[in-house]
Order: sequence, then structure tokens, then C-alpha cells
Amino acid sequence: MGLNRHTVDAFSLPAVVVISALVMMLIVFAFSLKTLDFHNHGLYSDLKQARLDLHSATALYMCDSTVMGGADSVYVNLYDEGEDAVVIGKQRWGMYESVYIRHSKDDPFAKRYMMGRKAESPYRAAFWLCDRNRALTLGGGTSISGPVYVPYNGVTYSEIGDRKFQGALISSDRLKLSNRYLPELSLESEIYLDSLKGMSNQSIDYRSVPGAGQYRSFEEPTIYAHCHAPGRVELHLNGNIVLFGDRLVLSGKSDVHDIMVFARSVIIEDGFRGSAQIFCEDTVRIGANVRLEYPSGAVVDASGFDFPYIAVEEGSQVNGYLGIINGEKDYYVQEKPNFKMRCNSLVRGLVYMDGLCDIAGSIKGAAYVRDCFYRDSRSTYVGTLYDVSIDREDSLAFPLLLDGPYRRKIIKNLY
Repeated sequence: MGLNRHTVDAFSLPAVVVISALVMMLIVFAFSLKTLDFHNHGLYSDLKQARLDLHSATALYMCDSTVMGGADSVYVNLYDEGEDAVVIGKQRWGMYESVYIRHSKDDPFAKRYMMGRKAESPYRAAFWLCDRNRALTLGGGTSISGPVYVPYNGVTYSEIGDRKFQGALISSDRLKLSNRYLPELSLESEIYLDSLKGMSNQSIDYRSVPGAGQYRSFEEPTIYAHCHAPGRVELHLNGNIVLFGDRLVLSGKSDVHDIMVFARSVIIEDGFRGSAQIFCEDTVRIGANVRLEYPSGAVVDASGFDFPYIAVEEGSQVNGYLGIINGEKDYYVQEKPNFKMRCNSLVRGLVYMDGLCDIAGSIKGAAYVRDCFYRDSRSTYVGTLYDVSIDREDSLAFPLLLDGPYRRKIIKNLY
């Protein structure tokens, strides 16, 4: 049997080599793409896990009162000891906290929050009236939703003037017994405020604050400034700044956000919009159509003063808290209120008044008062709320003013 002979053209061999090389290149490219895909997926997983770690550390801080162990910053290992630790740090800021969560200082996913408390006190009241050996009287269109802590004498619904009661009755299951005293203040808060008062000796003139008008980051050291200018002042201060003054009149045109103010008295003029936490020894007056945004508030410490006073004028809104603390006067003989809230005004947050209150408008959150009254052109009605709306609001972040459960709640992201 003869052998068949096949001839191969000379040009075919190079073609086979080229095609084989192309096939090999395609195979290598496919493997490279797969490797790159694995690499990108691994990088994505690492970044995703880094973010989840920060969320887990945030949840841990908000729920666990022991995680800080009394320190201002701690390293927390969420998993095994070999895992990278997460840093949790806090800075007390007025009646709230500035809290940061990060892996390192240059962590691109680092978070800083302003936080308050999930509940203002263990009572979680909508309204609390101290026991003055008389009932709480409701008149006009008054309505209260949520738990109501009243004296032993209970609640009465009264016809005042020529107007019968037109509000909402309080069901018996929402009525609870108060006592002669308001819930206790947080000792930590009082110590903190006392410590800040001494920083006025280290303050600079407010006109010398660097980066005037810019937001002072909470990553930077706190600036302590003072303002002793007479009359109205137009301030442009934002962020991590504490301002000291005597009798401060804040112009409605001021640009102020997130700062703290310590003074004998503060007047906020009509139309102001911004945020500040104000701590006074005498008086706080909030003008008409003012909007104090979260996190804002005002506290007057009545220690050593005869007549502490807070007023909220018509059309104004306060988001945060208002309080008079350490009141010691005999309120049985007092004729003027320590707290006056006009019609069409609103407080969202905590009202805590160790004094006599003349309340109109609306409160959404919680209100604790020593005593209250309503006055018309003919008479004064003690222990009375008239045309007042008070709603328990659990969605808010409350201040750290009172002794209460630890659980934290985020107010806003600082970055």
C-alpha cells in the first residue's frame, strides 16, 4: 500500500503560529479579566465591610453605656483580635454630644454625629405638673396626648369665662401620679456646665475668631470667645465655638449655627434663624418669628437670682429644649411667670421649668413644670392650661439635661 503525500504551502505555517498566539493572548486576557474582577470584588467587599463596621460601632455606642468606660475615646474590636479596631470618641457639647466613629484619622468613611438621648427621663411624660395640693385644670381647647403626670387631686375640665371646655378628655389609663418635685437633673450635666464657665478667662475677642463666618470643625480645638459690645450685635460664628458675654442682644441678621453661648442674659431679635445652645443666669427672650433649629436650647440657672425668666414670642419655634433649673422661690405668692410662651409658638423637644409657667401655643416632646396658670382680663386661674396643645413625641432626640436611660439617638450628621 502506498503512502499519500500531502504538501503544505509555505505561507500556512506562519498563519497557524499567528492564530495560536492570538488564541493564547485571548486566553491570557480572559484570565486577567477574571483576576481583575476578583481583585475589584475583594476591594469592594473590604470597603463595604469597613462601612458596616462603622455602622456597627455607631449602634454599639448608642445602645451600650459601658463601651466608653469613662473615657473620651476608645478602640473597639468588633470581631476577632486580628481585625482592625474602630475608634469611638465623644465630646460633650452643651446638652448634646458630638460623637465620631472611624478606623483612622484619614478614614474616608469616618462619621461624626450630633446625638441626644432617646428618652428625656424614665417617666417619658407628655406633661408633668408637680403636686401643689390642687388638681390640674384644663380649659378652652387644650389637648394632651401621651402619659400625663398629675397631682393626687387629678384633672378637672373647666368653663373659663363664657367658654366651655372644648378640648380632649384624658383617659384614665394615661393618668399617672406626680409628686411635689420635678425629676432630677443630671449631675454630669451640672458639673459639665460649671467647668465651661471657667473657660471665659481663656477667651479671645469674637472679632478675632479665625475664619469668621466659616464653620469651625469639631475635629479642631474649641475656640472660646467673648463679646462685651453694648447693644445689638450681628454675629457670624459657626460650629465648635463657645461665646461668653454679659447682656447679649443677638441681631436677627446674625449667622449662627451650633455654637454655645454663656451670658447673664440673651435677647434674640425677631426673624433670627439658626442654632445655638444658650446658658444664662437671668433672662432669655426669644423674639417673634424666630426659628432655633436642632440642636438648640436655652437654660436659665436660677441659683442666687430672684426672678429667672424665659419668653418665647408669637410665631417662634424652638427645636431642642428650654429649661429653668434650681428654682427655689415660694411660687404660691408669685404673680409673674418665669416662663411665658405666646400663641402660635412651638417647642419641639423638652420643656423643663422649675418655676411658674404661662403656656400658650404647642409643645411636641415632653413638658415638666412646677406650676402653671392662665390669666384673662377678669381673673387668674392657678394650675390651669388654656388653649394649649401638648403631644408626646418619641421620634425626637432629647437633651442630656435630666437623669434618664442612656440610649442615644442621632440628631444630624456633622460630616
